[in-house]
Amino acid sequence: MLDNYIINKNEVHIWIIKIPYVYFNINFHSSVSSRFKLNLNHFLFIKDFNKLMINEKDIKKGFSFYQARDQICSLISKYSLRLLLNNYLNLKFQNYDFEYNKYSKPFLPFDINKLNLHFNLSHSGEYILVSLNSNDNIGTDIEYINSNIDFECLKDQFFSKYELEIWKKLNEIEKIEYFYKIWACKESILKGIGMGFSYSPSNISFDFISDNNAKIIHSSFCLEESDFSQWKTNLFKIDNKYQSAFSVRKNTFQVKYINWNWEKNII
Repeated sequence: MLDNYIINKNEVHIWIIKIPYVYFNINFHSSVSSRFKLNLNHFLFIKDFNKLMINEKDIKKGFSFYQARDQICSLISKYSLRLLLNNYLNLKFQNYDFEYNKYSKPFLPFDINKLNLHFNLSHSGEYILVSLNSNDNIGTDIEYINSNIDFECLKDQFFSKYELEIWKKLNEIEKIEYFYKIWACKESILKGIGMGFSYSPSNISFDFISDNNAKIIHSSFCLEESDFSQWKTNLFKIDNKYQSAFSVRKNTFQVKYINWNWEKNII
């Protein structure tokens, strides 16, 4: 397990974390509200170790959600991210506040980030993804595939003209797959450059080189990125119900997918 916390400059690490809703006696698909008694307090306060992983800001934000599953997702996301960063940087459970760019993307304080570690987090449904890379910007996204949303309404917000032309030629099943591939790719690149939706996703055109690789073939002027050709975008699936992607500003790299083990990262 310790080897997983050593990252080389030519590596991208993707941590796959399944949220342990069962630990809190919660079914992800239920809509139980926070008025039901949970053992969240046990998770937060039973161990000094856990207190160091989640600070007061994290706790306040976590409990601001109405649904119990959203509270759990928020707290588990913060817990696992901080634990990972502390292990990679050998911080001995040091507590710290993240810093943020002008678009609210978090980054580590420079005085503790000895590896120049870049990270990004995404969550959807039952999963959390954490992507890490040394020296270069990175973004990641995971989407639960919901075939009941209004694709016709959303496509104009996400697709470029080039992508819309491809969309028109697809059957209904193909449209669902294409939509989520484009969505995951664009969210990952926008998070990677640090702008989020401050830069319109329709300004970028993706083409799929293979099932697992996408390439930006056109982009409009972007304040924070002058050369999108430096970015590589990979697609992957951890579950048939989810579409995932990550984008990294690196020409060549090796990807390491790591499944989080709750028995070793005990809560």
